[in-house]
Amino acid sequence: MSQLIEIKQCNLCGREKFKEVVRGKDRMYLLEGTFKLVKCTNCNLHFVNPRPKDMSKYYPNDYYSFETRHKRNKLAELIYKTYFSKKGSIFLKALFYPIYPLVRTTIVETGKKMLDIGCGGGVFLSRMKNLGLEVHGIDPFAKDNPELNIIKSKLENAPYKKETFDIITINNTLEHVENPDYTIKKISEWLKRGGKTIIGVPNINSLLFKIFGTYWSELDLPRHLYHFNSKTLKRYCAKHGLKIIKIRYNSVPFEITGSLAYLASALSKKPKPLSKSKIASNRALYYLSFPICHILSLLKIGGRLEIIAQKNASNDP
Repeated sequence: MSQLIEIKQCNLCGREKFKEVVRGKDRMYLLEGTFKLVKCTNCNLHFVNPRPKDMSKYYPNDYYSFETRHKRNKLAELIYKTYFSKKGSIFLKALFYPIYPLVRTTIVETGKKMLDIGCGGGVFLSRMKNLGLEVHGIDPFAKDNPELNIIKSKLENAPYKKETFDIITINNTLEHVENPDYTIKKISEWLKRGGKTIIGVPNINSLLFKIFGTYWSELDLPRHLYHFNSKTLKRYCAKHGLKIIKIRYNSVPFEITGSLAYLASALSKKPKPLSKSKIASNRALYYLSFPICHILSLLKIGGRLEIIAQKNASNDP
């Protein structure tokens, strides 16, 4: 088993008293190890402790699917233009809003300069570029892509100057980083005054976590090093001069199908990785989960939490 690192201080408040919440294994690939999710008794930040010193073995080659060049999808672009514009279809907004990530519904303003942290192969950036934004991306696992201004780099080695971007998005990424406090700090530094950041993370207060516990698909131990709720995100943002102006909860079918697949695998005599699960790939179950996701989202107990925060427009703290 990989060497483990014991976390002595909470990344958010600095306190040193933690309580175990749940134990679990890597259920996506069935890699070795049992891990503890703890919470800070002061601020309620949840995190894996102890955690692997070398996380690379928990990110097999197929965890990320990268493309050297994103192919334009006319249908996807039409949906983006119809759904994401201010004059978008009311029907589409009502149908997809409860489950569609807020990070992908940024109000598009031609000429705005945006950065996507954890951009992967750049599919999202490509679509935003086609809608008129000046896009940039950073990801430690991606390949450099001059067309989309994607650089392969860790945040601490990024070349960006202070107050560079109008919009910074970070979706399904903050839970993976070793130091969320440093990440939010850099977001604040790179945003222009009055600029906005859109952050999407799993919601540790979700009903699905209460139901499935260690089998909750969004737990994803040990890759999801941190788990947040609205209060912990507010504290991170306030600490670095960012004011939350919108909070939204949403859910996607995988939170149900994936959780059921993990539970079934654990009960089976021959556990299977997610890629071989018939439950996770069952299209009928996927569509049956759709209305449940809508209900969870509307009740604000969905499995994912998304915020828009704005940097102070003046020099005031």
